[in-house]
Amino acid sequence: MAKKSLEPKSPAELLEKLRAFCAYQERSRVQVLRKMYGLGIEEDKRESFLVSLENEGFLNEGRFVKQFVRSRAVAKGWGPRKIAMALQREAGNGRDFILEGEELGKAIQKLSRDASKKAETLKAKADPKIREKLLAFCLSRGFEFDTCKNVVQKLLVETGI
Repeated sequence: MAKKSLEPKSPAELLEKLRAFCAYQERSRVQVLRKMYGLGIEEDKRESFLVSLENEGFLNEGRFVKQFVRSRAVAKGWGPRKIAMALQREAGNGRDFILEGEELGKAIQKLSRDASKKAETLKAKADPKIREKLLAFCLSRGFEFDTCKNVVQKLLVETGI
């Protein structure tokens, strides 16, 4: 296995590494800044690298937010609150986003399926606090209280618990 060179890299080599980093998946400015720190890029050169990446289309904050929200809502079934907290952590800002329509519907469907599985495990244990535990489970997914209450009520009526 070849050893990594400890000698400083040229700005062109560093920019190429950042391009590859951004091309792999959508990145936020904060993630790219963390990568620059890891690569040892001096603070005074970071902004020029960011501008280059944005001008070349490798870095786009709007695209990142859209992809991030879609992936968390549809794939993971997260609600708006949990997505907002994760977005704050990953993008470093509290950008507003809209979770509605198809994405919100898919997230609520996933929440219902997951809550149903959770209800089966609680039902098997004959847990008397099943309603409270299901509500806490749904709230932990980042949905509003009213949405969680509706999902739990519907689930309890369907299962006859």
